[in-house]
Amino acid sequence: RLAQKNLTTPLRQRLDAYLATKTELQAQLHAKLAALSSAEPAEKERSLADFAREQAPRLAALESTADRLRTDLLRGGLVGLFSGTGDWNERRTWHLGAALPSSYGTENLVSEFRVMRAAAFYQDGLTTAQRRLLREVAMELQAQAFTPAGKTNSSADDTTVFFSPETARVRLPANLPPELAAKLTAYRREKSTLKAQLHDTLFQQDSATSETRSSALKQLAATQTPRLAALEEQAEDIRRGLAARPNEATAVAAAAFPADLVDQIGAYRKQRATLHEAMHVKLEEISRILPPSQFTVTQNAAGSNGIGTLGLTIHPTVRLIEKRQLVEESIAAFNTEHRELTATVQKAWTNIRTAAAAFVATHPDAISGKSLDSLLQELVLASDQKEARPLYEDYAKAVFQPGLAPEQRRLLFDAALQKLALPLPGGEWQP
Repeated sequence: RLAQKNLTTPLRQRLDAYLATKTELQAQLHAKLAALSSAEPAEKERSLADFAREQAPRLAALESTADRLRTDLLRGGLVGLFSGTGDWNERRTWHLGAALPSSYGTENLVSEFRVMRAAAFYQDGLTTAQRRLLREVAMELQAQAFTPAGKTNSSADDTTVFFSPETARVRLPANLPPELAAKLTAYRREKSTLKAQLHDTLFQQDSATSETRSSALKQLAATQTPRLAALEEQAEDIRRGLAARPNEATAVAAAAFPADLVDQIGAYRKQRATLHEAMHVKLEEISRILPPSQFTVTQNAAGSNGIGTLGLTIHPTVRLIEKRQLVEESIAAFNTEHRELTATVQKAWTNIRTAAAAFVATHPDAISGKSLDSLLQELVLASDQKEARPLYEDYAKAVFQPGLAPEQRRLLFDAALQKLALPLPGGEWQP
């Protein structure tokens, strides 16, 4: 809608005002967390609870504004004038079955995924809490529907769980105290029950009229609302239990790697990423001269690191001499321009292997019989964790810091996702 510039002026002004308020509230929350960074846990929780009450009215108003904007973005602007409501369900000619099938095929799962994900954005009769829960339902269905045949579904990993706020996924230690483990099991069971109720109602009502479907969902919302509020309280109780334990989930790899070796890996990976990005730009340039089906570009690797000059194979079907020459000249220019960076990356990798081999020779107890390649993989993981940890600070606080209100967690979680700057998918099922 923004790219097509078909928002009305009042709607765009409302959207801008919403974003300005949200940014202001996020800045206030960040400032408060920074001010309490050195406080004792009990004091921090009390201060955050006081601040949550202070922000509560504006946060409640912000979420109400967001829900009204969701509705008005469907019905406002040129979409509302010329294209109906914009509701994904409006022109859909197919529906899920009226009863739950005993077994699902891949095609059925894809259809369910599309309906559940669309419902989070387009379906009337849902509360905002149910919409958030539906995002998890859709993510689980997506994982099932698009897992390649013969591969284990990653969502079946019992140590990685959806927690709070919704869609946050965390890996929790397996050796939790029995009481805390029981609380986590009860939380997951209740959340799964609520998601199953939501999924089943949408599935069973998918072929009903929109009015009947909305009415059924409103009835479900009335029964689920207090249970969803209680679920938030369960999550807070679990947080307090986790806060008393070290965060084992973010521990660096077990071997006590020298810090300078981890830093070398980090510097090498940044240089390699720069080279790979240049290669990507070059491939796009070539594809504007010749269709991708008419040439193959390979890396002439200088070692196991996979870095080297680019090699070019033009398919025999290409008869235009001028285009062949342009592509060949482009590849030659790239290799000349990036020769120094390529050599630097190759040398860095050689130095890392040498240092890692020395570590293997001098620390046999620390490596527990690991091969050099296994050790290098752990070094890369340690480097990734060290580099990524600052990016996940907001994510971890939103999930694990006791004392925040649910609305504040969602506010901080949104800021965390924005900080991560994850790439959008190249393409996926609509909506």
